[in-house]
Amino acid sequence: MEEPSSADQEDGGVGGYTSSMITKIKNHNNSNNGNNKYNTISHNSINPIHRTRQSLVIVGGGSPPKHFNRPIPRGDDDNYITNNSTTTTTMSNNEKRKSLPASFFKQHLNKDKDKDTTPSSESPNKSSNNLSFMFKKLNNNNNNKDININNNNNNQNNVTIPQQQQQQQLTQLPNLTNNEPLERLRESNRKGLGDVLSLVKPSPFALIIDAKTTSLLNLITDVVFLKTNGADKIYKLNNGRLDTDCQSIVYLLRPTFENINIVIGHVNQHRLDGLKKEYTIIYIPRINLKCERLLEEHLGCTITSLEYPLDLVVLDNDLLSLELPTLYSDLYLDHDKSQLSIITKSIQKLQLLYGGGGGRIPHIKGKGHYSKLVFDSLLRSNQHLTTVSKEIDTLMLIDRQVDLITPLCTPLTFEGLIDDFFSINNNEHVLENTSKKQQQQVVKKPGQQKVSYPLHSGDKIYSQLRDRNFSSLVGMNGILNMITKNLDDPQSTLDGSESLTTIKNIIRKVNAQRLEENSLSIHIALSIQIQTITSDKYFSNILVNEQRLLHNQDIHLVEEYIEECIMRKELLWRVLKLMSLYSLVKGSINTRLYNRLKMRIVQIYGCEHLITLNNLEKVGLLKEATTSSSSSMDSSPMSSTDNGNNNQSSTIFNWINEELELVKEDIDELEPKDIGFVHSGYAPLSCRLIQHAFSRKLDGWKGIESILKALPGGPTFEESYPSPSLPQQQINTNSTTTTTTTTPKTIIYFIGGVTRTEISAIRFLGHKMKRDFLIITTKIISNGNASSSLFTNLIENFNNRENP
Repeated sequence: MEEPSSADQEDGGVGGYTSSMITKIKNHNNSNNGNNKYNTISHNSINPIHRTRQSLVIVGGGSPPKHFNRPIPRGDDDNYITNNSTTTTTMSNNEKRKSLPASFFKQHLNKDKDKDTTPSSESPNKSSNNLSFMFKKLNNNNNNKDININNNNNNQNNVTIPQQQQQQQLTQLPNLTNNEPLERLRESNRKGLGDVLSLVKPSPFALIIDAKTTSLLNLITDVVFLKTNGADKIYKLNNGRLDTDCQSIVYLLRPTFENINIVIGHVNQHRLDGLKKEYTIIYIPRINLKCERLLEEHLGCTITSLEYPLDLVVLDNDLLSLELPTLYSDLYLDHDKSQLSIITKSIQKLQLLYGGGGGRIPHIKGKGHYSKLVFDSLLRSNQHLTTVSKEIDTLMLIDRQVDLITPLCTPLTFEGLIDDFFSINNNEHVLENTSKKQQQQVVKKPGQQKVSYPLHSGDKIYSQLRDRNFSSLVGMNGILNMITKNLDDPQSTLDGSESLTTIKNIIRKVNAQRLEENSLSIHIALSIQIQTITSDKYFSNILVNEQRLLHNQDIHLVEEYIEECIMRKELLWRVLKLMSLYSLVKGSINTRLYNRLKMRIVQIYGCEHLITLNNLEKVGLLKEATTSSSSSMDSSPMSSTDNGNNNQSSTIFNWINEELELVKEDIDELEPKDIGFVHSGYAPLSCRLIQHAFSRKLDGWKGIESILKALPGGPTFEESYPSPSLPQQQINTNSTTTTTTTTPKTIIYFIGGVTRTEISAIRFLGHKMKRDFLIITTKIISNGNASSSLFTNLIENFNNRENP
């Protein structure tokens, strides 16, 4: 049995878009006659720490999440940096990029499009010394040389991670020791799974789990728990034969046509083989009638159906998710509101977890059609409640439709770039395991080259890096350099006269530092890879054209760039992303331009994508200019006031931008004062609304009523429930601040998904405003691939529709 390969990434690249980090580093290996040699770091040189916790181990492979790759045909489409995953890459001086501060965009927007937008090169010595110092510091602090740069016969260097036996446990599960409500929530999810498995007869059974559910279950339980509750063998749901000696077979899956067709194939296979088995399907989060009809059509009534009503999943101490990836398309494309009841029930569960007896939340506000429906449903269900929650002061509901621009902008935080380029799936990032030593000791099945590394607040190094703009991490004054310099060797204080207690404390410090060194080495390697990718001119072009739109400058160059991308057959969803951003910022696309782009998309990508374009028009991402554009406010998220004229004229977005100061020229990315640092100048619109809602200085939303009315998505609502039984709790309906003995929770609920940059911006606001924000979403939106982005189910794929 093997660890599920949830990602299959042949190469990577991490480093920052704003500071040059040379890929050559010094080799400080004492066995090399004391000489320092420059060698290159292989793109697959990350050797991750394998989890000690026994997470789900399943038989069979899995399709990987797609990483960021250059969508220009170049022989091997799976590789972005190189066509050979074992080939090292050395950057010449002309390829080095200096840092790109927010002012970079201002000075480049007015340049002619034919001029190279690549920043001038930077002296490599500074970055080289920086990286060399980091690795040298790590090596010197580790007497066993577990972290080192090895020079093998092929001149490839691998950052070797210490063996798992030498580390503390680090799993997908964040530490919730000091967060009792969320700990009880996770235990409730675990118990719910045990309860539904106990209904399966006969037991033990073979448990088959679909690929998208596997990593999700690692946030709830482990393989020991599943085996204790009857799972004799665990497999991954795959096409093809299912050969097992278990009499009872249980499928734990999401209700999709693809999954159900695989189940039908397995049952038919067993019938042809003359095998009689008992089948049970456990749907997450509930039984789907369309799937039931499909099963009955092909198999009759031979399968027992159960449901596991999983709703809120704990991703971190301040982050929960319903894991409903198709909700946005369900609501705005199919107009299916059935899953809104799950959102309402999740809020009721929070009232029970935080309110003791289930007291109602004292202050609720929000914006959006579906947020209003949830709000109305919550009011009806709360009619019998007479108490007010002491632990939650405010619930704010936001439809994704209110701010469609932010999900279309490239993230520039460390966590956002990792998710964009390499994918983070349920706190898990899959890394290359190139250490032969570790493969022999950790990986049971020969040939497995991928292992997962958890990314959450339990990693102390990562918690310092994840929400920072990438430019603040790298360089001589970067955070990575500062952390490396501050690593001290606890053993250096030993003089032989210490007591047993002192020695125990030193050993504890040594173990803690070893864990930090392991984490730091991985994040440095990730930073090197990000730097490689973001230093490419292709990435710079994307960024520059996004900034042109946000600054409303040189729009004609953006139009030409979109056409150029289509002619180069770049990834369709990336082309559509830029087209959608253009349409939203400008209010619409000129009819002549839109028809030309549509014609070329059909010619290059296929006529089926007329349906794709129609889908994007339905949900409001694309809009063709008409004579009534300026008056039809509800027909488009950002309607233009210039009737489709694409010159630098006024649009609703430009007006909102000026009123809310969404785009700022000078942003301090190292010591930010404004949430605009997450996009190096652009502040997420949704987060600016949150900032206004909870700011006394800005008088809440009263000062921006005209803006709220002009924004798309639906009505604005607000209601408060002051309680005379709680005299010590005072609620200000404008600032929604609450005075109690403990800091109450402020819940921000995104219906339709939230981006990594919005999460980082809200955390920044919480620290700045001294509020304890709890972020809840239906799904985390990634910019890295279409299947986890805003475009889920919008790009037509006749062979694999996500939801039935």
